[in-house]
Amino acid sequence: MSEETFVLRAEDLEQFIGTENWYRHWTKLLLYTDGVSFLAEAGKCFWLIDLVASYQTEPKYRKEEFQVWKLTINRAEHTGKIICEDGNDIQVFHARDDEWRKRTYRYIDLIQSIKQGALRDKAVYQGELTVLDERGIGRHNLFGRRQLEGFQITRCSKIYPIVFFVHHVLQDNEETLFQLTYEQQLTLLSRFVKPDEHIRLVPTFRTPEPLYEMNKEKSIEGIIINESNRTYLRGKRGNGHFKFKFLKEEVVKFIGYEEQKTGIKMFSDGNPSIEVHLAGDRVSMAVASIDEKGMLFCEVEYLEKTINGMLRNPTIKRLLTDKKEEI
Repeated sequence: MSEETFVLRAEDLEQFIGTENWYRHWTKLLLYTDGVSFLAEAGKCFWLIDLVASYQTEPKYRKEEFQVWKLTINRAEHTGKIICEDGNDIQVFHARDDEWRKRTYRYIDLIQSIKQGALRDKAVYQGELTVLDERGIGRHNLFGRRQLEGFQITRCSKIYPIVFFVHHVLQDNEETLFQLTYEQQLTLLSRFVKPDEHIRLVPTFRTPEPLYEMNKEKSIEGIIINESNRTYLRGKRGNGHFKFKFLKEEVVKFIGYEEQKTGIKMFSDGNPSIEVHLAGDRVSMAVASIDEKGMLFCEVEYLEKTINGMLRNPTIKRLLTDKKEEI
């Protein structure tokens, strides 16, 4: 005799409000209610509770006090997908070109700031994620040192905070705000954003004088100039948006190179060795000089020199093919 099939419906679960009994999962990581017990029994899905429990050993889930687990079934393909959310409809996306990828799980510290009111609810913001070192300088390379525990940036036992610099508010409730000018955006952001350790507004000035004073205290790497009537265009530079970097220069002696898909990577003779990528028409000239003379002097532009002598974001400004070894 075939087993009778029981169809589980939403109304079967709506009867459960609160609970009279608590059930301890065998892993001792969860307590679940009468409603969950009924779901597992009637739906023959104790595996679902096991799955949720298995993730509670990971710090990023264990630290989240309130979790919403959503199971989506594709009957046609016999597949399913389960996701965990914090129940606050807060989502963080990474954008690269036209590819938008959800990365909410990587930025627990930002979620906590948003929950505490750093950003106005039911709005969409655009900005830049970075990590600030002890001097307040953005260090994108520190993202590679993210630790699972607490999702904080750790380097040499030093903890660096993740910071989201808010540039624009793109939507408020259901209203699109792309049409607002930069001046109008600044007015809205001053109302929508309450800066804290992880959520900040970009320092903005209408005249250059404050920049001179700021540069005395801390070297500025660059500035962005926006026209007051500029409107936001996703992924577009120009349109009243200008970015300038203040670069340093240094003559570097290169003694070797390595061919790559686009151009070459040149190596200096210092310790540590400086590596700079070169592409375009100057590659053949650089290769010929190193092959013939065993060295090539170049003017290199860079943002700053690190404490161990490396150059940040180095680029080749000019090949000094006539320069010889100084005695």
